[in-house]
Amino acid sequence: MSNHRIAEPVLAPVPRPRVPVKWDDETKRAVTARCHHCDYAKHGRFPAELDLDAQHHRTQHRAGTIPVTRGPATAVDWQAVQS
Repeated sequence: MSNHRIAEPVLAPVPRPRVPVKWDDETKRAVTARCHHCDYAKHGRFPAELDLDAQHHRTQHRAGTIPVTRGPATAVDWQAVQS
């Protein structure tokens, strides 16, 4: 799967959104939640705190309430989802 930009942001549901919460490679003291479908990124010190925010963000993508600006899908795939 590539992580390329989509030409236009699209309000489309994402069935399995990916927002992993990972430890920062450099400091090992901070964690980051970064979305694979839009520019959402949040930093913090506690994984549980970010996991709750990431869970909410995933729910928004499943509902299609926030725009998808990047991801493995192409514009043709989004047209099929919208129709």
